[in-house]
Amino acid sequence: MRITHGGFVRRPAAFGVLSLLALAAVGCASRGASQAGRTLPARASRPALVFENAGIEPVKLYLAERGHEWFVGYVSPGKTEVLPLPAAVGATPISRQFALVVVPSTESRFTRRASGALPGIITSESFTRDYLTSMRWKVVGRWVVAMPDPIWP
Repeated sequence: MRITHGGFVRRPAAFGVLSLLALAAVGCASRGASQAGRTLPARASRPALVFENAGIEPVKLYLAERGHEWFVGYVSPGKTEVLPLPAAVGATPISRQFALVVVPSTESRFTRRASGALPGIITSESFTRDYLTSMRWKVVGRWVVAMPDPIWP
């Protein structure tokens, strides 16, 4: 449909597309600016987990493998932490499999044998140590999500 007004031809569909593109460009520019200004913890020199707690309570992180548990660290709500792996785990081959276990800090001491009795515990599938340290981990509600982390190679 063409609308002529004072010698100009207006095309409403083209105007809508241009408005949408301009809005998308502004959104992308503001997102990049907000991410560029954020402060991130430094990556540890030894293998480490990058973990974000999007929940509302502090959590304790463990790595578990074949009946053994290793405490990794605490993460407060709304925080992102770089947690070095325990020395015993960091010294293992990168192909060794571990499960990431997230325990609300309100729970008592975690043991793999008691994990079925504690309803707040979240356990991931088993992953290689190399995979665990190459991803950014995030707890959201009852889910632990692994995301590629382009900030740290």
